[in-house]
This record gives sequence, structure tokens and C-alpha cells, in this order.
Amino acid sequence: MKLSILLMFGVWVATTISVLAEDDPPKAPVHEVEDEYWGIKIKDPYRWMENIKQDPEAQQWLKAQADFTMRILDSMPGYGKLKARITELVNSEPATISRPHLLANGNLFYLKTAAGQNTAKLCFRKSVSADEVILVNPDEFGKQDGKPHAINFYAPAMDGSHVAFGISAQGSENAFIHVVETATGKEAQVLRGQTFQTGVIFSRDGKALVTADSIGTLRLWDIAGGKELRRFGVRRPPNTPPSRVSAMVWSPAASRRTKASNAEACSSYSARTACSSTGRAAPMPETTQGAQPVFNQRP
Repeated sequence: MKLSILLMFGVWVATTISVLAEDDPPKAPVHEVEDEYWGIKIKDPYRWMENIKQDPEAQQWLKAQADFTMRILDSMPGYGKLKARITELVNSEPATISRPHLLANGNLFYLKTAAGQNTAKLCFRKSVSADEVILVNPDEFGKQDGKPHAINFYAPAMDGSHVAFGISAQGSENAFIHVVETATGKEAQVLRGQTFQTGVIFSRDGKALVTADSIGTLRLWDIAGGKELRRFGVRRPPNTPPSRVSAMVWSPAASRRTKASNAEACSSYSARTACSSTGRAAPMPETTQGAQPVFNQRP
């Protein structure tokens, strides 16, 4: 339903704006910066926009763009009614559920965004028919520093006793990983020292976890002490950029070395490998209990 609403709105905007006479949008100033990489000179006329938080000129340009957009939208016939109708339809659903995890013991974890709200809360049910418990409310983090927060990702322990999640402020994607006890909702640990994390997975015994980041580095952590035990990466061809680790699976046994691919992969418990038709497999080191993480790496 949401997709059809967006399509309808897009067609309406395109049709309406074509018949309106509007001024040109604010032009961005050009402040050219030149760098040289391996003998090749690269010019960047808009690097100053990257400093949007500290640069008054960048902030002024961004505000002017927003004001221009709102003037165009507000001048469109029927825009107010259409906006109100879209809001009504979106809020007609009591909540949106995403990223459900149903464990073997019946524990259910999921993200829930209530109608009219912008951020999802991490929820838990001991069984499908049990009462809902809110484990993580990003709004509580916002009360501490006044910034909006959002859950980037989460993963429950295999027995459901704990859940780890990454949360960041203002869309920065610079997430610290927190571990909470499912039974009490109390925070058990915060793992620091790694930025732009992309995922997390518990060991089979729940005593350790592996985190991944945006440049293909994995870290093995001791949950009780909150200490990094080991750091390892993925082999890649020379002179190639780092790759983002997009998914991880913990192998149930270590009779064979676990491997990971740097392309779309499939995991197989029988072979204890991640397989790919296009990726180059890279061996993974042993970890704490012998079992090893299988992960999928994408450019």
C-alpha cells in the first residue's frame, strides 16, 4: 500500500510541477579542492558540503533548498489535502513489524514501529502467544543527549537469553553495540572501539560474539568483560577497496575450516561453508569454542 501511495504522489508532483512557474532552486557555491592520487589530479567542487554541521555556508544553502522545496509544494493545488490523506492511510495500520527472529525455543524478537512514529522499538515475546515486552526504546537514548536515535541492526543469542543491537544517533550509522538481558531488559555490556558496524552474531554458547564493520574487519568479543579478544579480516585481491560484511552465520562445528565469500553467498551447515558462484573463498581463523563464523562480504 505504501508503495502505491508513493507512486501516486510522485506522478501527481511531476504532473503539477510541470505547469507551475517557479524560480530556480538556490545554486550551490563552488569551492574547488584538488587532490592527486597516483599521479592523477582529481577536482572536487563541493567537498565543503561534507562539513554541514560546522560550516555556516553549507547550513544556509541546505536551509534555502528546503525552503524552496516547501514553497513549491505548498503552492500546488490540493497538496494539503493529499498530504493529509497520505498521512491518514499510513497511520491506518496500527504498527509495522520488521526483521522478525523466531528461535528454536519459541522466543520471538522483532522491530515494531507504531503508527505516527518514526523509530522502531526492539520487542520480545517469550512465545508467539505471550505478551509483548519492549526491550529497547531508542527514544530513551535520545533523552540522554537530545539527539534522535535508531536501531541499525540486532541479533538475539541462540537461547534467547540476551540480544545485541547497534544503535546510532541522527542517522550517522556510527553504532555502538549494546547487549541486554532478555529477562530483565537490563544492559549487560556496551562494546566500544569499533565504528560503522554492520552486524553482530552470538557464539553458540552465548559467551562471545562477532561484530563486523563497513571495511570488512571482524572482531571477536568476550561479552562478560566487554573486551576485544581477536581481530581478523578477509583476504582480497591487491589494490582493491575494502568490502562491507553484510551477513554472518555461526557454524555449528569445526571439523572443517569455515570459509566466506566476497560476493552473494549461501550458507550450508552440512558443508560448513559459505558458497558463492562468483566470489573467491577466503579461510577464516579458529575462534573460542572451535565453531567459526561464516559471513557474506559484499563490495
